[in-house]
Amino acid sequence: MNISLATFVWPLTLYTFAALALVAASPSGFGEPTKTKEFPSQGATGEVRGSKANISTLVSAAARGDAPRVVALLGKGLDPNAEDDHGHTALVSAFAHLGVLKILLAAGARLDQPDGRRCTVLMMASSNGSCESHDFEHAREVPAAHVIDSIKFLLSLHPNVEATSFGGTPRGMTALEFAAAALQGSVGVNLLLDAGAKVEGPDCGARCRYGHENPALCRAAEAGNTGAVTALLTAGANKETKLCLSDTTPLIVAAKSGRADTVRVLLAAGANIEGRDRFGLFNANAPITSRLNYATALIWAVREGKIEVVKILLEAGASIWTTDHWGNCALDIARSKKREDIVELMVNSANRN
Repeated sequence: MNISLATFVWPLTLYTFAALALVAASPSGFGEPTKTKEFPSQGATGEVRGSKANISTLVSAAARGDAPRVVALLGKGLDPNAEDDHGHTALVSAFAHLGVLKILLAAGARLDQPDGRRCTVLMMASSNGSCESHDFEHAREVPAAHVIDSIKFLLSLHPNVEATSFGGTPRGMTALEFAAAALQGSVGVNLLLDAGAKVEGPDCGARCRYGHENPALCRAAEAGNTGAVTALLTAGANKETKLCLSDTTPLIVAAKSGRADTVRVLLAAGANIEGRDRFGLFNANAPITSRLNYATALIWAVREGKIEVVKILLEAGASIWTTDHWGNCALDIARSKKREDIVELMVNSANRN
């Protein structure tokens, strides 16, 4: 029996739910005939069924993709929307396990309900498990195909793609902004764009006033996700969009992070090579005089010792004489850091020009 995605847009009967559990648990997608089992009826809205210890067990089973265990625990009357002691819910924890997602949704898990750390299951899938920590360099080791399958399924149920998280720093990120940083390639980003996600995110100005705006293009540039950068530019992303409180453009972010291929893509798209940031040291608690920076992409690449990016920027015509807030140009900085290899590159570039 094939289970279509449309099956989940209306409440399933108890017999259909039991059949679904078999499908999810079977490697081939089909279960052996067995007796169906009725599950306890849903409690009142907001009611938590089951102790915290039992909820933790459910969350753990969901995170492992243990469909039979999830079915057994739900059969004992556990609330699929309850949070464990750490604020995790079973649905959000099961982001990479399609079969378990279907079981939980059929049991009454709410698609757009964030967990205690304000992450929805779509955000968690789009961030490949890093929604709560925002640590994209250490996203969970989950096969990309599994995460993409989850995103496709979740989007078929029409979730709120513009919902924002509030669980960490930076706050207020959308699923698209998570995907741009955490999912290499353009597939996840394109799926979300096709589902109606806004390329610049919802109400950027309001989020920026609170320091929460993190444009998807900047996130993709920082991660070196060139496929996502290309997809976002194609969808109309502003190549000069800026991170809040810093005026840091995608080109500066990519240069600082040493993302050579991304730097090439942004330059080819016409990014301003002489654009400068404002609060480049990212220390909001420091005195205003020590926060002012005004560094270009070249200055940042030199500061961080990203020699390949330095070469690309020089070949594209970046000025070595533009100064930062302290009056230091890229050549001054290279000399102060005793990077003779970079000094030689810049002197040769100046002689050619």
